[in-house]
Amino acid sequence: MKIALSSIGCKLNQSEIENLKQSLLQAGYFVVDKSKPHDLHIVNACSITQGAEQITRQKIRKAKRQSPQSQTFVMGCLNQTIPEINKVFKNSREILEFIKKNYPQSQYLMPNAQCRKTRALIKIQSGCNFNCTYCIIHKLSLIHISEPTRLLSISYAV
Repeated sequence: MKIALSSIGCKLNQSEIENLKQSLLQAGYFVVDKSKPHDLHIVNACSITQGAEQITRQKIRKAKRQSPQSQTFVMGCLNQTIPEINKVFKNSREILEFIKKNYPQSQYLMPNAQCRKTRALIKIQSGCNFNCTYCIIHKLSLIHISEPTRLLSISYAV
């Protein structure tokens, strides 16, 4: 099974999709570029603003046109579903469990792709309790989690 990954939005989404990529590779799945043929496309969506949600829908539709046979799974914050989406998940943990349960693993691991980033992304919180007028995260995310300061200082030292 070949899996393509896309992240739309903030650094948090980029961090989450990178973590999912590493988990998929470690579990024996093939992770390919979204421009290559693939069986499954996982999108980490963004709906913080109306514009971000529109871009998310456009990118999902474009990806489906490029690879119509593939399934599309979405995680993250998406306010509404569209016909191109096969399944919506709350987070990467749910997607990984679903894939492991429902799709056979590859026999051989793909070599890790070179990371083009010069700085590591460290996820320090998930969700938000603020009620900003332009943002809908507090409506979509039921749980607000912050990492302990001790963990952050360890990550920074590495």
